[in-house]
Amino acid sequence: MSGVLELIHNDLLPLAIIVFTASIVLPLVKLFGLTWMLLATRLKSSRFLVGRTRLYRTIDTIGRWSNIDIFSVAVLVAVLQFGSLTAVHAGAGLVAFAAVVIITMFATMVFDSRLMWDAIAERE
Repeated sequence: MSGVLELIHNDLLPLAIIVFTASIVLPLVKLFGLTWMLLATRLKSSRFLVGRTRLYRTIDTIGRWSNIDIFSVAVLVAVLQFGSLTAVHAGAGLVAFAAVVIITMFATMVFDSRLMWDAIAERE
């Protein structure tokens, strides 16, 4: 969040919106989406079944592309070290972001979306 505030402070609002969306909004949407799918499947809910399936596919697709953010920060930290002119440091936020990306990728791989549909068949 400090990076987003820094970008806003430097009048780079479009870039701040992109960073905020990619680094904060999307990881939260993925975590809440996976939690919702898991709970709805556990409760054998038939509500929004098609929407949950689409959300699963979206989370699966987005999850792979989130690695680009981690890679770009790693490259920036390695390349932009110009002593007193400029320096880029990865903070604790990068570790948390990378953990969310990896956890959601594994959770998406492990979660079988057919279970959502099977839970409905068992209920009927």
